[in-house]
Amino acid sequence: IAMLLRNYKIGARLLAGFAVLGLLVVLQGSMALMNMAQMRAVSAEIEDNTIPTLDNLAALNLNMMRVRIFTFRLMLAETDTQKTEYQAALAKVRTEVTDYQQKYEKLISIDGERAVYQQFVAAQQDYLAGQSRLLQALDAGDKAEATRISNEELTGHSDKMTKALVQLAQLNRDFSKQQTDLSAENYELSKILVVVAIVVGIAVSIFIACLLYTS
Repeated sequence: IAMLLRNYKIGARLLAGFAVLGLLVVLQGSMALMNMAQMRAVSAEIEDNTIPTLDNLAALNLNMMRVRIFTFRLMLAETDTQKTEYQAALAKVRTEVTDYQQKYEKLISIDGERAVYQQFVAAQQDYLAGQSRLLQALDAGDKAEATRISNEELTGHSDKMTKALVQLAQLNRDFSKQQTDLSAENYELSKILVVVAIVVGIAVSIFIACLLYTS
């Protein structure tokens, strides 16, 4: 190689040496940029999807609990004023439930998430259908039937809804952890590659310097 380098002018040799070093710098910078882009992608996924998803699921769970509470209060209402108040509150909460569901549906992205959500929707529809029958029984003055519906139907549907919501939240937490772990693994790999690139760069620099010196 030394004999070959002697065939070239010193300027050409220096240019070749700096070109090799420049290529190493570009590779090093590219690896760093790729790692930063991957970390940013994970961060964006968590900020734009995971956190809003968990927030909406928590709000959805809370408002479904409020639906059950106001349903129970309607069963215990003793005056028309109380019934009117609780019915208005129940209607408002159901509107909020619909709002949170619509926001959450736009964020569904994990494998298996939509299937679990459909389980929640099915249980919710069964609950609301039972709730309508319960309210009709109350309007007819049949508290015994309303109590039966509450104990034998609504309780089971409520449990299914809660189970599905908890599972949805866990799916999103697990996905977030997987993405964070993957980002950490890529970061560690990137550090190793950068160190290797530095070592190789130093070795190449020394090698080129020696060749230029001896040529």
